[in-house]
Amino acid sequence: MIQYNTSNKSFLKLHYVLKKMGIKNNTFFLELKNPLLLNINPRDENLPFEIKILVNQEIQQNIWYFVREVVRIPTGGSEIQFKAHKLSIAVLWCLLNNLNTIIQGPRQCGKTTGVAIFYLWLFYWGAKNTQMALYSISEELLKTNISRIKDIRSALPKYLQLVSKMDQDNASLMRINRADGTFNVIRIKASGKSEEAARNVGRGHSTACQWYDEFAFIEHVQAQFETAVFAYSSVAREAAKHNAPHHICLSTTAGFLDTEHGQWAYSMIQDAAPFNETLYDMIYVDKDKNVKTDEKKVWNYIKSSSSGAKTSGMGAFVSIEYMYYDLDVNENYLEEMRSLVKSEDAFRREVLMEWRSTSSDHPLGQERVAQLQKLIKKPIHITLIDNLYALNFYKDLNDIDFDFPYICGMDIGSNTGSDFSALVIVDPRTFEVVATIRTNHHTTPKFVRAVKYILHNIFINSVIIVERNGVGGPIAQMLDADLPPSRMYRDEREIPGIALTRPLRDLLFNEILKASVMEEMYKIHDKHIISEIVTLKMKNGRIDHEDGKHDDTLISYLYCKWFLSFCPTRSKYIDPIFIGVNRNNMMSKEQINDLMKDTLEGYKEEIIKFAKGNRMPKFKPMEDSFEKIRKQEEYLKDTLRNPGYYNSPDTLMQKWYKEAEERERKEYANVSAYDITNESLEDYYKDSSEDKIDTEELNKNLQRDEEINRKRSDLFKASFKAGSSNSFSHDF
Repeated sequence: MIQYNTSNKSFLKLHYVLKKMGIKNNTFFLELKNPLLLNINPRDENLPFEIKILVNQEIQQNIWYFVREVVRIPTGGSEIQFKAHKLSIAVLWCLLNNLNTIIQGPRQCGKTTGVAIFYLWLFYWGAKNTQMALYSISEELLKTNISRIKDIRSALPKYLQLVSKMDQDNASLMRINRADGTFNVIRIKASGKSEEAARNVGRGHSTACQWYDEFAFIEHVQAQFETAVFAYSSVAREAAKHNAPHHICLSTTAGFLDTEHGQWAYSMIQDAAPFNETLYDMIYVDKDKNVKTDEKKVWNYIKSSSSGAKTSGMGAFVSIEYMYYDLDVNENYLEEMRSLVKSEDAFRREVLMEWRSTSSDHPLGQERVAQLQKLIKKPIHITLIDNLYALNFYKDLNDIDFDFPYICGMDIGSNTGSDFSALVIVDPRTFEVVATIRTNHHTTPKFVRAVKYILHNIFINSVIIVERNGVGGPIAQMLDADLPPSRMYRDEREIPGIALTRPLRDLLFNEILKASVMEEMYKIHDKHIISEIVTLKMKNGRIDHEDGKHDDTLISYLYCKWFLSFCPTRSKYIDPIFIGVNRNNMMSKEQINDLMKDTLEGYKEEIIKFAKGNRMPKFKPMEDSFEKIRKQEEYLKDTLRNPGYYNSPDTLMQKWYKEAEERERKEYANVSAYDITNESLEDYYKDSSEDKIDTEELNKNLQRDEEINRKRSDLFKASFKAGSSNSFSHDF
C-alpha cells in the first residue's frame, strides 16, 4: 500500500520528482505494509496497546515508515521531520541493500543524520547479533555521532524508546541485550596516530557494519581500511548467507588533494560506481507479489562502472554525490553557509564540494581546476555492453546523430586492476564529449569485443584513434582488420594507431590540454577525465599524473582533440567542413542539417548506404571482391565530384554487403546491450521548490489512492476484529 496521506510532504515531493524523471519505481519510500495504520499517528502516546504493537511491527519490516512517519530530528530547540530528497533516500536505499557506499554532500544537507538514523533503526529493529563500528578523525567527533543517534532515539515516542536496564549505554558504546539472547552493538574507535596504530584499529574488530565519517581527513586511513578489509570480507560473506545487514559506509566533505589520505579518499570516490536513480527500477516481483531489488542487475551495474583495485575481496563501492542545488535547500542556503564557515577555502570545500590543494602549484592553476570540478556532469543515459561495460552518454540520445562520424580516442591497458582501458567519443562539430567507457575489469579481448560492438552497432560511422604503445599495438591491428580504412586512423607510414612519443605527449599535455581547459572546460563533462586533470602535477619539468594515479581517460580525450586540431591527414576520415562547425554553439541542429544537406548535394542517402556497406567486419571475401571493395572505398572522398558513380547498382558490392551483414549478425549474436538509465532532469532540480509540483495532478492522485486505501483499510479492520489480537508478536 502507498501512503499518500502522509504528513511528511517531502516524500510526496520526491515521488513527484522521480516520476517526472521517468523512474517507474517512484513510491517505494511511501510504502505502508499494514493498512490498519493508514490513518494512525504513530507519535500519539495514547494509542491502544494493540496499535502500538502494530507500529513496532511495521517499523521492523519497513524502514521507510520509520523515517517518514516516526522519526523527528532535534535541532535548535525544536524537532523536525526527516526530509526526503535525492541524497537522503539514496543513502538509506544503498545501505538497506547492503551496498558499500560512499557519501559526499555539502554541509547541513543530511548526509550524517541519514546514516545515524539508519544505524538507530538497525540497532533496535533491523538487525540481530550484529556488531557495528563508527570510525572518524577524532574521539570527539565519534562521541558527537553516537550522541546524535541517541538524541534521535530520545525524540521518538516513549513507547518506542526501547532502552532497558540490561543494556549498556554510554558515551562510547551502545549494546542491547534482548530476552531471547540476541544482541546488537555499536562502538566507536578513533583513528590511530601512526600507521601501525591505524593498522591495529583496523584489526581490532570483526564488524559487519562499518561507518567511516569524514574519511578524507583520517590520517593513515588507507592502512586502517586495508587491514580492516580482511576481517570484514569474511564477516560480510557470512552475513550475506543469512541475509543479515553488512556494509562499509564512507562519508565526507571534500578534502585536500595534497595530503596522502586526501588523495586516497579522492581516488576511492573516483573509482566507485556513480549512484543513479535508475537503480531504483532494477526490481522484480516475487511469488508473493512483493517488489524486490534485483541484486544481480544492481551488481552488474556497480561492477561494470567501478574499479576493483582497492576493493578486491569485499565488493565494489557506489558513490552518492549531490550538489546543494540538487537537494531542495532554501534560497538563502549559500548565504547561511557563508556566515557559518570560517574561510573561503572551507566554503569551497564543505559547501561547493571542491577538492582543493593547500598549495597553488597545479599546472593549470587552482582556481581553474576548482571551476572545472563544478562542471562534472552525471551521465544522461548508461548502456551496459555485454553486461560488463557501462557506456556513459552525456547527451540525450535523441540529440545524437548516430550516423555521423564521431571521433573515438582509445587507450588500452592491461586491465589487471591497476591499469585502465578507456574509450572517449567526441563530437567533431562541437568538440563536446558525447560518451565514455573506463574499465580495469575482465580481459583486454573482452573490452575490444565491446568496442567492436559500439563501432558496428551504435556509433556506426565513427573514426577511432588507438594508442598502439605496448598492448595497444596488436589491438590496433585487430580493429584495423575489422574496419574500413576510412574509420581507422593510420599514421603517415600507414601503420594503424598512434604512437605516444615524447614530442606528441608534450603537445597533448601542454598546448592541447591547456587550450581544452581554458576554452572548452564546459564540454568535458566526464568525471574521470576531470579527476585525472585534477590530480596532475609538475614532475621532472613536465606535466604528469601523480604516483598511483591515472591518465588513461584523459589521454583518450586528448587523442580526439589532437585529431581534430593537429592531425595532418584528418580529411581522409572526415570532411573538414564539419570540424568545429558548431564549436561555439552558434548553429542550431536544423542549420547543421541544412549545411550537411547542401554539402552532400542531394547524395547523402547514397553515401551513407555506401558507408554502411563498408562498415561491416571484413571476413575476407573472395580476394578479387575484397580488392575491388577497397578501391571503391578510396573513391568515397571523390563522391561529391563524381555522383554518377552511385547511379548504377554494383552487383558484386551488394552481394558482399549481404554476406558481411549476415556474418556481423552471427558475430554479435551473443553480445548484449541495454539501457539502464532514463532521461535526466538536472536543470529541473536546480529549482525544485514547492511551486514546481503540479498540485492539481497530485491532488487527483491523492484522492484516488486514499479512496482505494480507505476501502482496503475497512476490509482489513473487519477481518482484524473477527480475528484474535493475540496473533501479533512483539520484541521490546
